[in-house]
Amino acid sequence: MTALLHTIASFGKRGFLMTQDAEGRNSRRIPLLLIVAILTLIAVSAAAVWLTTPQETYNRTIWSETLEPISPENADRVETLQLLSGSTWTVGCIAFSPDGRLLGSGGLDHKVRLWDAVSGQQVAELSGHTGQVNGVAFSPDGRLIASGANDDTVRIWDVETGEALAVLRGHTDHVSSVAFSPDGQMVASGGWDGTVRLWDVGRGWQREMLAGHTGRVSSVAFDPDGQFLVSGGYDDGTVRFWDLENGTQIDSLGQFTWSVSDVTFNSDGSLLATASQDGIVRVWNVETREPVSVLRGHVGQVSAVAFTPDGLLLASAGNDRTVRLWDTDSGEQLAALEGHDNWVTSVAFDPDGYVLVSGSTDRTVRLWGVPLGAE
Repeated sequence: MTALLHTIASFGKRGFLMTQDAEGRNSRRIPLLLIVAILTLIAVSAAAVWLTTPQETYNRTIWSETLEPISPENADRVETLQLLSGSTWTVGCIAFSPDGRLLGSGGLDHKVRLWDAVSGQQVAELSGHTGQVNGVAFSPDGRLIASGANDDTVRIWDVETGEALAVLRGHTDHVSSVAFSPDGQMVASGGWDGTVRLWDVGRGWQREMLAGHTGRVSSVAFDPDGQFLVSGGYDDGTVRFWDLENGTQIDSLGQFTWSVSDVTFNSDGSLLATASQDGIVRVWNVETREPVSVLRGHVGQVSAVAFTPDGLLLASAGNDRTVRLWDTDSGEQLAALEGHDNWVTSVAFDPDGYVLVSGSTDRTVRLWGVPLGAE
C-alpha cells in the first residue's frame, strides 16, 4: 500500500503511461490501450451487475414506504411522481418488467429503451429496428423483452446484455403489438397484414399464422391461463378469440362501430377490457362474452387500457391527453389525470399496483401514484 501511494505516473509520447516510485526507480511503461480496455470492462461489468441484481424487494420497499397502492378509495389523489424525457421522439408503447424494477418503452425513434423504474434513469438503449416500435412486452421471467415495429419484424432481446437474440420475419406489413405467453414459450404478434402470428421463442421460428381479421390487427393478449389468445381488429372492429392448440377462431365480439385499439385481461382472466376509437372503454365477462360495463368519458380515441393487479381499477389512455381511472365494479370514472401535452398512447401498472406509467406522443413517460399522507 505504501509503495502504491508513493508511485508517480506521467503520460509518455508513444501511448504509454510511465510510472516510477518516489525515489525515481522501478520505472514501468503501461500501454494506454490496456488501461482503456480495463476501464471499459469495469464500466460494462458494473452495468451488468445492476441488471442482474434482484431489485424486486428494493422497489417494493421504496414504494411501500413512500406510496399507497392505487385503489378506488384513493384514485382521486393520484398525481405525477416523475417525468421521464429521455426519448426525443413519440413514445408509443410501454411495459413494466414482472419484478417491477424496469420499464421498457418504444417509439418513433426505432429504439427500445430500458429504464430504472425507481430512479427514472435510462439504463439501456436497444437498437436494431428500422421503423417505429409499436409494441413491447417482457417475458414472464423478465430475462427477455420482445418488440414489434414498422420494419415488419419482431425482435427478442436479452435484457441483461441488450443483444438481439432473434429477428422474427413473416409479417408483410407493420407489427402493431406483441405479447408473451404465460409460460414464456411463445410470443404473439399482430400486424397490419391482417394476421396474428405465434412464434417459438426458443427456436426463433413461426409456429402458427392465425388469419380471420379483414384488416389491420391492433393488439394481442394471452389469457392468464394460456388457453387462448385475443386479438383486436383496427379495421374490422372485432375482437377475436383463438384456440392455441389448433389455431382456430373460437369466438368473436363484433359490437364495435369503430376500430379496436387495445385488448387486455385482468389478472385472473375473468374480465377483458377493450379500447376503441369511438372513445369508449368496454369491460367484458370472458365466460359469457357479455359486456359488464360501457365506460364513457374520453373525448376522442382511446388508445390503451390496463387493469391494476387486483382488478379493482382500470386505467385508460386517450387522445384527449388524459389518463382516466375507472372502478371496474361500478363503472364509475374516479379520476382524469392531466399532465401530458399530447395523445396518451400507452398505460401500465407495476406488478404491485403502487405505480401507474403512461407514454405519450409528447415524447415523455409519466409515473403516477399516491404519496403516503397525500390529501
